Amino acid sequence: MPILFKGNGKFDFDIVGEKQYQDCLDLIAGPKEPDGVNHEGVAILSYENDNKFDANAVAVFMLSKNNQPYPVGYLPKAEAAKFRSAFLQTGLGDDIKLCRALVVGGWSNREDKEWLGSDFVLDEGAYGVRLDLVFPLQSQILT
Repeated sequence: MPILFKGNGKFDFDIVGEKQYQDCLDLIAGPKEPDGVNHEGVAILSYENDNKFDANAVAVFMLSKNNQPYPVGYLPKAEAAKFRSAFLQTGLGDDIKLCRALVVGGWSNREDKEWLGSDFVLDEGAYGVRLDLVFPLQSQILT
């Protein structure tokens, strides 16, 4: 059964590695806007036991507009170990782990093109992801 972790509503838990998933984030929250985006969704937290860089890796996925899951990053290394330990203490088993997520950034001046001589200057910001996740973990089982 899916487990939804309750947060504090502040979305102040930053993940890492989003830079390599910008195309996926564009499918989830795009297109980029002049003032950026604030796209709220649900994150799927998945153990990545075969990760060669972190034995405790926790990958973060989000659903696109067509409900396909896409990778968007990872919990930071120290927090991934803390998350795994805290989750074991809940005794909830290996169910699907969810929390609320917010895609931020993603601004672009494509509409306000700026020309400097013969060069076009495009100013864009990358997407980032913040989770509504706090410790100690508080959860509810979704039915």
